[in-house]
Amino acid sequence: DITHFAVYYNLNLDDVGDESSRVSFTSGTSSNNIQVRSQPNGTSIRIVVQMDGELFSDYVDVGNYNNDIKIAFSFSDNIMNVSLGGEIVSSNTFTNISFGGFTKIINAGNSVTDDSTRFSGLINEVMYFPMTLSDAEINYITKN
Repeated sequence: DITHFAVYYNLNLDDVGDESSRVSFTSGTSSNNIQVRSQPNGTSIRIVVQMDGELFSDYVDVGNYNNDIKIAFSFSDNIMNVSLGGEIVSSNTFTNISFGGFTKIINAGNSVTDDSTRFSGLINEVMYFPMTLSDAEINYITKN
């Protein structure tokens, strides 16, 4: 089972006026994924992380969608830290992370056939690290 890893997105979001624009790392199921979603206000994002069916969600201010949104998620055992713009903006302790890893990145929610959640914007860069990155490392890669 994979319990030490990190993921990174560098995105530009279109201001679509809702939270339907999503990009996700997924295991192919709705119980294991990391999503970044647009928001109606055009100044924040919603991060949604599901690990073995356990749900974490947070809203994070990004200023505006014209800027690069650099966000990283680092997992060590059951602890997740999220960095945006060079600082830790969110964290969570999961009860259990014991899934087999992510099999795909999709420009939508959990389904590549669901047009209502298609990502609207630019995906500039995506990285997956098969190891935990320290807070200093995720802060460094997300710094603008």
